[in-house]
Amino acid sequence: DVSGVEKLVNCTSFPAWKLQTTVIFKSINAYDIVTCKTEEPKDPKEKATWLKRDADAQRVICTSIDRKFLNLILNCSTSHEMYSKICSLFEGESELKVQDLY
Repeated sequence: DVSGVEKLVNCTSFPAWKLQTTVIFKSINAYDIVTCKTEEPKDPKEKATWLKRDADAQRVICTSIDRKFLNLILNCSTSHEMYSKICSLFEGESELKVQDLY
């Protein structure tokens, strides 16, 4: 449930969003997928479980960011791609790029 997560709306809300989503990813057993510590398994049963956990993480991401940022992750196919894209835009020097976007 992401109802209590501070929605990602700008650079100021990013640190709280990242912390809260990290806790959720860990609680749904998807943190290793989001951070790419485990790759998609070959075994069909393991793959089905992995895909479900990845989909759960994608749902967390998509429902906890402002709609204006959805277009930035439209072409991402995994939670890792989505999370990496968002983090790269909001961390460090990239903050200026995000401010220029909106």
